[in-house]
Amino acid sequence: MDHFEGLLHDHKGMEPVAAPTTKKWATVRKTVRVNSILGGWKSATDAGNRGKLVFQVFVVLVAGCLSVIPSELIVKKDPQGMQIITVANFMFAICSSLAGGGLAIITSRKVPMTFLGMMVIANYGYSALQNMAFGMGLSMPIALVAKNGGLLAQMLVGKTLIGETYTMRQVFSALAVTFGILIVVFSNMKPKAPKGDSQAKEDDGMTEVVAVFLLLCAMLARALGNSTTQTAFKACGKQVNESLFYVHLLGLPLLLFNWRAMLVQAIGWSAGSMTEELFGYQVPILWVYLMGAMSLNFVVTKACAEVVGLSSSVMLNLILTLQRFISIVISACIFNAPPYPPLMMWLGAALVIAGCINYVIVPKEKQ
Repeated sequence: MDHFEGLLHDHKGMEPVAAPTTKKWATVRKTVRVNSILGGWKSATDAGNRGKLVFQVFVVLVAGCLSVIPSELIVKKDPQGMQIITVANFMFAICSSLAGGGLAIITSRKVPMTFLGMMVIANYGYSALQNMAFGMGLSMPIALVAKNGGLLAQMLVGKTLIGETYTMRQVFSALAVTFGILIVVFSNMKPKAPKGDSQAKEDDGMTEVVAVFLLLCAMLARALGNSTTQTAFKACGKQVNESLFYVHLLGLPLLLFNWRAMLVQAIGWSAGSMTEELFGYQVPILWVYLMGAMSLNFVVTKACAEVVGLSSSVMLNLILTLQRFISIVISACIFNAPPYPPLMMWLGAALVIAGCINYVIVPKEKQ
């Protein structure tokens, strides 16, 4: 689902509205905010597509939450498993984008290699840093919360590189998200181990902090890639399949740089403790989880595209925010309990979700 979400960073989907006076601007902002949320629903209803929209929203919520489960099970069994998940997602993106765009994306490339090169570097940085974070043992609930830090990263990159402007309410929303992430991280820090303990280095709580920092750096890298994609689309048109194809095709060799170690890891997935007995046979269960994760991600990606087509990207962002929150609850209360998350983590997660929703429903200022 990351591949689709990365193309939705400019989620407002509207031109900024001029504000001749403060009073008129307040009225305009209220109207635009309501239309942003309800306009997509109304357009779907007017076209007789309410049933389709409800079904696709249901698919995004259910399949989106279920898609977290296979990845969670893989990472719990093999902390380095995110590397194979990433490679598999790259290969899937290459095949699906080629199927969607046809040979024309190869024979008639429209996006300059300069843009594609920058996208490749950013996307590889995102994948590599994320893999490092999970390799350090970052738990899925904390990761799901920390990934919302991409909001602040996108604002920083948008303001710095492409001159986007944001309202004070949007800035406060981003700060609320950041503060919520800090609460989640520090509420889950393990107490320091006694001096002389051989596990002191692992148990002093700093591992989670470093892992979250790496994940936030990954979100910054993705934000750089998103802004590059936005600039390329403005210059060359919305070449979605072409961009996905080249970014993942050119980035795959970078991921496979240490292919020997990954080959050993992949072989290990098929033997020993990595297998489980099902119906009297030893089954390489991690490969089953991987196929499940890829299938569910494909279903979510298609459903997200349908939601945007039937309503708006603003509504999709609200749905995805709700889906992330449900995934956090499932991951924290089922797959990582007991012990159950502390109260402060829930307060931090609620602050993150509230900040994201508040940011989405606020229209941008005139640039």
